[in-house]
Amino acid sequence: MSYIRLLLFCFLPKVLFAQSNPTKGIQFIHENWQTALDSAKKYEKLIFLDAYTTWCAPCKAMNRDVFTHPKISRFYNEQFINVKMDMEKGDGLALAQAYQIKAYPTFLFINATGKAVHRAVGFQEIDVFLQLGKAALNQEDRLDAWNNRFATGNRDALFLRNYIQKLSDAQDPKCIKIVETYLNTQTDWRSQAHLGLIYRMVETTDTPLYRFLVENKDTFQNIFGKSDIEIKIQNLLTDKLHNEKALPPLPIADSLIALTYPKKAKRMIPNYQMTYYRLKGDRTNYANAAVQYFKQFEDSAEELNETAQTFYEVVDDPKMLKKAVKWAKRALQKEKKQLYFLTLAQLYVKMGEERCAQKVLNNAIEHGKESGERHDEASELLKTIQ
Repeated sequence: MSYIRLLLFCFLPKVLFAQSNPTKGIQFIHENWQTALDSAKKYEKLIFLDAYTTWCAPCKAMNRDVFTHPKISRFYNEQFINVKMDMEKGDGLALAQAYQIKAYPTFLFINATGKAVHRAVGFQEIDVFLQLGKAALNQEDRLDAWNNRFATGNRDALFLRNYIQKLSDAQDPKCIKIVETYLNTQTDWRSQAHLGLIYRMVETTDTPLYRFLVENKDTFQNIFGKSDIEIKIQNLLTDKLHNEKALPPLPIADSLIALTYPKKAKRMIPNYQMTYYRLKGDRTNYANAAVQYFKQFEDSAEELNETAQTFYEVVDDPKMLKKAVKWAKRALQKEKKQLYFLTLAQLYVKMGEERCAQKVLNNAIEHGKESGERHDEASELLKTIQ
């Protein structure tokens, strides 16, 4: 083989390989958000924002399997200012709040003024993701076009149903409001289609549709199953009443409990008041609420012990601690458990009554030997106070 032919033989495969691998994926910028907005304005392009977190498995799959595909990278690199942003640090924290990002990955298409014109959520197959980008460029069919048609008064039922589907696919937070608008154009909410729509879309108690779900629980249970409906309602109420960042005022909480569980409300409302004040860190009102609750309901050993244990941990008022001792004793009368012995003993120690605590712990150890229940903690606590 000649020298020239040998050179061609060695060099040609490298050239072919380079031509077959023209891109390394979507070229993201990781600069601050204002820089991205400035670039969008300068180049008259939309921003494609990949809103991700480091722990999100679908986010990693998009990085590995979709963003690297040649037809995806070619299209997105040509058409958009591509930005990748961790939603749990830096500018991502503010963006997650501003664009109401609740799930990951979320894909946003944003213009130079910062307005989101299109969005999608979750892992996207290659062809679907390509169509997503094309839809974002279609000023007649992207989400902001549908938003504008609604804002200008379009209330056609078919339009609203399609609009709901688009918002739902994008997990857009305003979807529930459009569902409400659509149903208000309908005379029969009990049709199979409408019941299904309500069942799928109600994700908060802050909608009239929650009341409809609760008041027609039997109808929903006949279609979707008793267990599913009960769990859904319970979860929605729990999410509302135990949201430490946004606890509802007590009158609203009381109304929701009464609406959801009318037969149990007499007990649930004062019980929730204890939870409410505990979540707010208001120890004084928590203690007072507990006293009022147990004036009416003293039948649960578990509740009595749990509240007595909480008093041991957070209450210092001697008068209130005496109340807790009473509840701990009552729990032990109902059921002798090592945990209940320990609660009573700890309360006595906190009150400076070590001899009473020793007596309780000796009883706990004796009971443990007779019943076969482990009593290690009682023995350890007894050693520390002897």
